[in-house]
Amino acid sequence: MTDPAVLQPRGLGGPAGLAGRVALPTASARRGEAEEPAPDAASPDARSDPGEAPAPITGSVARGSAPPPRPRPLGAWALVVSMFALSLSWFVGWALPLAVAGVVLAIVALTRRGVKRELAWWALGLSLGAVGCSLFWIWWATQAVSETPGVL
Repeated sequence: MTDPAVLQPRGLGGPAGLAGRVALPTASARRGEAEEPAPDAASPDARSDPGEAPAPITGSVARGSAPPPRPRPLGAWALVVSMFALSLSWFVGWALPLAVAGVVLAIVALTRRGVKRELAWWALGLSLGAVGCSLFWIWWATQAVSETPGVL
């Protein structure tokens, strides 16, 4: 049978290292010897000189502990704009400005770091398709108007 004092608890289904650190009893603690824990480096008891005053607490964050930068959703926005432009361009020609905006967003997303490039490539392709569809409708409308007598 396993000693329950040696087992580390698991939290939320993850390994114990992710759920929090638990101090396990050492061999000297199991024999009944008293063991004093080492002071934590962040605690005021960890000072090298006991007579030294504690350091003032400031609001600054150490350089190494800054959170990682959030991913930029520019590729996703370019894809949304290009899908909307392509949907509109199947029916009307006035979606051309929206399609051009999708092309510009996709190109900007491809030039930036930290952007999902696959989304930006899809956005560029769909936007170029939307430009083509819009140009077709604009060409068709100008042909229809020029062939109608008395309009121009």
